[in-house]
Amino acid sequence: MSQLRLSAIVAIAALAAPAVAAAHPRGPTIALDERATVETVTAPGVRASILDGDRKLRLTVSRGVELVVLGYLGEPVLRLSAERVAVNGRSPTALADGLVQAPPPHGWLVVGKGPSFAWHDHRVAPRVPSGLERVRWSIPIVVDGRRAALGGELVRMPKPALWPWLALGALLLGLGAAVAVARRLDLSVATGIGVGVLAGAGGLSSLAGFSLAAVGVERGRVELAAAAALAAAAAAGLVLGGKRRLAVAGAIGALALIEGLGRLGVFVHGVVISDLPASAARAADTVAIGAGLAAILIALTQPYCRPAPARRRTRRGR
Repeated sequence: MSQLRLSAIVAIAALAAPAVAAAHPRGPTIALDERATVETVTAPGVRASILDGDRKLRLTVSRGVELVVLGYLGEPVLRLSAERVAVNGRSPTALADGLVQAPPPHGWLVVGKGPSFAWHDHRVAPRVPSGLERVRWSIPIVVDGRRAALGGELVRMPKPALWPWLALGALLLGLGAAVAVARRLDLSVATGIGVGVLAGAGGLSSLAGFSLAAVGVERGRVELAAAAALAAAAAAGLVLGGKRRLAVAGAIGALALIEGLGRLGVFVHGVVISDLPASAARAADTVAIGAGLAAILIALTQPYCRPAPARRRTRRGR
């Protein structure tokens, strides 16, 4: 019977895997050792921010402001206004940063509409020398014909402590092991479904935080809609699955486990690229892994109630 239960769990997980893949960010950065910050913008009408996931510098200008970003050699690279964004095809910096392809075009090339633009500028992420905790970065700009500058820091963040997450994961897995050893059908069903739902909630929370942080709100909504549809299907399976509800819970645990294991980097890097706070993101992944393992263990060791053998009737005196 254990092979049958394992087959059911694998089959349900396999059917749901395409939806998970569709809802999963495509190779995003989930954690980093350094945090890049913007501290100074010495020009009115200019806002700057850094997208931590891929270390892009985003600039936004107010209407009526024209901004020119200067390159590594002091040459103009980008020209940004409220209407359009243009790249200098003759700039060595534009070629080095991937803003134009070789052979570079001549003159200025319009690459988008304003008022915002984001790109990889290697000056934003200088290498932090060994022994230092932070290093400053600076980019010269020209705003309406006047020289100005963007500036900030790249700060090395300490690695997180592992023991709280190991303890929480061990507690959840220990719960699953205790229920599996008890071999009681009612306890297995109730606890298995409970930890399956908990694992699914942890995996879905983790997915939501990383999706919105890595790919933006619009695409994140599409991915979350796919994940919500999968969650609805899983809930229907738990309600209508009958005797297979525990197998459905085990499948949910398997999917949550896969989701959590794909984000192990959050436990060894100080900066977590999620809309959730770092501790909340680590907690969600821990729950997805620990409760997911517990749900799988309970589903694979589910006891079955067998009918008691019929007693033979004997006549006294014979």
